[in-house]
Amino acid sequence: MERKVNSKTLVPVYVLAALLAATSVIYFLASTEELPEAGEETAAALESTLFIGSGVGYAIIAAWVLAKRAKGSLVPYVVSIAGSVFLIALYVSSRTFSLPVVGLQEDIGFLDVSCKVLQGAIIGLATSVLMTNKSLTAKNVIKQ
Repeated sequence: MERKVNSKTLVPVYVLAALLAATSVIYFLASTEELPEAGEETAAALESTLFIGSGVGYAIIAAWVLAKRAKGSLVPYVVSIAGSVFLIALYVSSRTFSLPVVGLQEDIGFLDVSCKVLQGAIIGLATSVLMTNKSLTAKNVIKQ
């Protein structure tokens, strides 16, 4: 069930797509930091794979948001929220607990903080878009 969206609601959609694209770029940059060590350590290879996968995922979601912008599909927003929450939780967990394979990560860099800020903004903006949609129900989201 797709709905037409008025032009005022398209501004947050474009901003969200830009945030998703920027997050994708940060993940690709982070993956290049891990690539030199990827052949030597399993943890570095796993991290590099996670970063590349996350970068690809965010790029796909950005394109999906833009592709569905005029039809009002809610699914890309739900996916962007879920993915961002998961990656923030994984980041916090990796700095709090010793996770299998990667262990306890102690470094917190500029790219890390920038990425988490962007992901927080993605969660907030996508939630805002969902909440302003008058026909938001779990049934409508599932139908899409």
